[in-house]
Amino acid sequence: MNERTVKNYWLAVALCLAIGLLFWPPALFLAMAVTLVQCLHYLLRAPGVTKFPMQVRIGFLGLLLLGQVPYLGWINWVQMAGITALLTVGYCPLARILSLMPWNRTRPMSWNLFTTAIFSAPVKGSFLQVTAAE
Repeated sequence: MNERTVKNYWLAVALCLAIGLLFWPPALFLAMAVTLVQCLHYLLRAPGVTKFPMQVRIGFLGLLLLGQVPYLGWINWVQMAGITALLTVGYCPLARILSLMPWNRTRPMSWNLFTTAIFSAPVKGSFLQVTAAE
C-alpha cells in the first residue's frame, strides 16, 4: 500500500476517534470500521496476518474494541495520543511495542533493545529494521 493511502487511512481513524472521544461516542465504531477496512485492504494487497504492518492494524483494532469495555475507555485516549504522534512526527508507539514481541525480534530481549525500540527517532518504512540492526 502506498504511503499516502496509509496516511489517509490513519487520518480517517484519528478523526473518527477524536469525534468519538470528544463529541459523539458512536464515532468510535466508525473508527473501528475504518480500521477493519484498512486491515482488509492491506490483506488484499499483501496477504498474511502475521506481517508486521498487519499486526499493527490488528493490534490497533483490538485496542479500540478493548476501550469499549467499562472502565477501559482510557485506552482509547492513549490510542489518540499514539495516532497523533504517528500522524505528526511518524512515531508509532504500538509498532515500537510490537517490535519487542518474541515473534518479531531476532535477538534476545535486553535493556539496550528496549531503549532502542522506545527511544530511537522515527523511521521511514518498517520499524523492525531498527530493532533488527541494533
